[in-house]
Amino acid sequence: MEPIKETLAALDELATEHPEGDDLRASLQDLATRVRELVPDCVGMSIGWRRHGVVLTLVATDEEIGLLDAVQYAMGGPCVEAIEVGECTDVPDIDALDETAWQAFAELSAATAVRSSLTMPLLEGDEVAGTANLYAASRAAFDDQHEALAELLGGWAPGAVANADLSFRTREEAERAPGLLKDSAVLAQATGMLAAHLGVDVDDAESVLRDAALRAGVPVNALAQALVRAVSGGGSGD
Repeated sequence: MEPIKETLAALDELATEHPEGDDLRASLQDLATRVRELVPDCVGMSIGWRRHGVVLTLVATDEEIGLLDAVQYAMGGPCVEAIEVGECTDVPDIDALDETAWQAFAELSAATAVRSSLTMPLLEGDEVAGTANLYAASRAAFDDQHEALAELLGGWAPGAVANADLSFRTREEAERAPGLLKDSAVLAQATGMLAAHLGVDVDDAESVLRDAALRAGVPVNALAQALVRAVSGGGSGD
């Protein structure tokens, strides 16, 4: 598994500002390798920390996997549930999800050939400090691996947080810059769908959309396009 380009850019920024940045990148790569040793069918992984209300995705196989994180932050999914309840959330068969439960997440998962997911909260004491999101290409891929993965991921994450500044403030400012979205029609459609789903006005929906993309480390226009496909039911047909 390799970091997505947005993650590489964020890590490059961190390495410029903090000497620990290069070590963090190598450590993330090693962590991904060890996860794949436990779950060979794992096709995507992200590690996020809650920092000032922001969760940063640091590792994923490609942009589409990163979008699965972003869609959850915007419209709900196992990742959000794990943060809220502080417990592991295993979805052994995404295809079997009720069509009303996490609909956009299920549709986009089908489009990316993801068949199961596992989200683990990362704890500091009794507080949820972040999450680890894992995605696999086969059903029930994470069966019997919860304990081993929890030990691996939970043992790695607190040290990484302690050794590096993960706020990436410069990157946050750049992502929030006006004009980030080139396709205003897609933005309007996506925010309209999100507003209806959340029961908020379009301005608030656009803020949710941008924040979700920032947290997952994916382009806002890519998230908008993915939401339109997923909510319209066209995710599995692309």
